[in-house]
Amino acid sequence: MQSQLWQPLSAYPLQPQLSESNISFVEGAGPQTAGLNEYHSLFTQDGIYASLDGYGGGDGTWSEDVTGSFLAGPLAVSVGQFHFESDGWRPNSWQEQDILNGLVQWQLSPSTSFQFEASTLDWDQGDLSPHFDRQLLNLIGKTTERNNYRLGLRHKFNPRIAVIVSLAGSESDVGQNSVANAPDADVSLMSDVAADRTSVEVQAVQRFESTHLIYGLGSTLAESDLSVEYLLENRNIGSPGLTGIQLLQDKTRAMPEQISAYVYVSHDWLDVLDIEAGLGFVSLDHDYKSSLYTSFQIVDANGNVLDEVNGAPQFTDFEMDDEIWLPKLGFSSKISDLVRSLCVNLLLHQLILS
Repeated sequence: MQSQLWQPLSAYPLQPQLSESNISFVEGAGPQTAGLNEYHSLFTQDGIYASLDGYGGGDGTWSEDVTGSFLAGPLAVSVGQFHFESDGWRPNSWQEQDILNGLVQWQLSPSTSFQFEASTLDWDQGDLSPHFDRQLLNLIGKTTERNNYRLGLRHKFNPRIAVIVSLAGSESDVGQNSVANAPDADVSLMSDVAADRTSVEVQAVQRFESTHLIYGLGSTLAESDLSVEYLLENRNIGSPGLTGIQLLQDKTRAMPEQISAYVYVSHDWLDVLDIEAGLGFVSLDHDYKSSLYTSFQIVDANGNVLDEVNGAPQFTDFEMDDEIWLPKLGFSSKISDLVRSLCVNLLLHQLILS
């Protein structure tokens, strides 16, 4: 995101999958590796551009991505599409992904530019966990849908001071279904998480002769609703032909708020040692509301409910606040430059003494 905010107008867009993280395919394999997009000429001319990548492998694994863009004066537009699917290396380890994205850049003046980006992710999958033995609770399927939106601004006040601003929002929904089977009981677990998130971030970069200063602040508001349904069917409750069914429903709403600020100072000392110091601050405010409902039924072999007991609902409401300070200090140097500087200083010292 930062590279896109700082970059000038470009006719070579990033591939759609590079803007997503933790989407499971092997890093470094296939279309997401560095390609010609990272080695285009210094001066880009107006025109229409397109690229196509793809790869294939065993177990029904294949992928493709298509990107297209055009550059016309102060306006650059790019769109991209990515598809990946695989049957997996064992039963129920399949997955299928589709990513769409679009980016519009507008160079208002040599020092000011705007951009708008939108993307969607649809991901259907089985159980992708790396276990080799049978687990107690087996994931049957999981579905992820996510929409992202971002508005960005870059402005240069002068050659030494520049600022970027990002307004971002996302909507996501993740649902999954898990089951466990035993000789006397079956367990199913269904969950759904719907989340909305908005964030505002500002970062400034200031350069001096041998000092580099980066500082910024941001605010993030989120709201998520978690719904869990737990169903236990116990076929051994002491009476032949009867089944005990226990249903548990848990609904939780979380409304976290985060405010962060940071400053980094980097100083080049005598061209041989880089000293960097930083201080970050994070304020977290979490508000949780939870409701829990339980019921129990006794059912005969024909599915008739013989008895039913509904438990009293339980409600929970609590808040959690926290403040974190993050100091940092680091040094870096090229050994060759440091040795050369020490040798020169020792030589000058000897010359002065002589």
